Amino acid sequence: MNVSSKIPLLAHEYNFLLSMVVVNALVALLATFCNFLVILTLLKTPTIRTPSNVLVLGLAITDFITGCVLIPCYCVFLSTIMTNNKHSEIVRRAAFGLGSILLVASFYNVMVITGDRLLAVTLHLRYNNFVTNRRYTIALCCIWVLGFLTGSFRILYENQLFMKLIFFILFFISIDVNIVFLVKISRVVRKHTLQIHSQQRWATPSISTNIPRYKKSINTMYLLIGAFVLCYSPYLVQVAMAAVKKPSTDSVPVFKIIAQSILMANSLVNPIIYCIRIDEIRRNTLKIFSRLR
Repeated sequence: MNVSSKIPLLAHEYNFLLSMVVVNALVALLATFCNFLVILTLLKTPTIRTPSNVLVLGLAITDFITGCVLIPCYCVFLSTIMTNNKHSEIVRRAAFGLGSILLVASFYNVMVITGDRLLAVTLHLRYNNFVTNRRYTIALCCIWVLGFLTGSFRILYENQLFMKLIFFILFFISIDVNIVFLVKISRVVRKHTLQIHSQQRWATPSISTNIPRYKKSINTMYLLIGAFVLCYSPYLVQVAMAAVKKPSTDSVPVFKIIAQSILMANSLVNPIIYCIRIDEIRRNTLKIFSRLR
């Protein structure tokens, strides 16, 4: 966001920025606390440290960094606009750099989580032999390396049209891959459900007992991806508008600030979905929370 510090702010612009600082600060506190609880729960409870939850841990760490570092940095940036501070561009670039890395890491992380659910319903009993905590830990490391590399290129070529196109392509590939995975998962679960209802002999007991869990897992993924799309869409619209329109002369780009704030608020939505939809995380998080009180 390029905001001129030489243009004096009007009263309504100052009040808008102040309100966004307050809102983002509240989101930062809640996101940091909620993701800290999820991370602590997964690290302190060995019984739920499954490969799937290792991926949830990876996304929670990304959201935790967003809450405790990125959003406060963004609040500082908004404050520099309010005070016409000459260092606003330095703070903006710092927030943009970290945000780019976390943004791309989230893309990949959500995609891998959906892929894990597909492996669970297609591999069945072979899942535990093929998927391990160690392999998913390596996958998370690769996600962060890719996130760092992609985010770094986005920083270096921030104002280049081709970089914005790559960002759009990356987003839509991520969404398309997730949709394909979810469709395949739904088909497999539907197939096994029909087998169970028709009492076919080769519908194994292990599959039949896992059908409700698979269905709940699919609905959880729908919520995660739905929240992902809803939070990222305003920002993508804003980036697209900025790419085709002339640079705005407004001292405070209202829509851009709102879009970026909604984008970062995804870090608060994700842990709420985990705790509502994943029973084992919710139960153990409540236990951890009661000990902290």
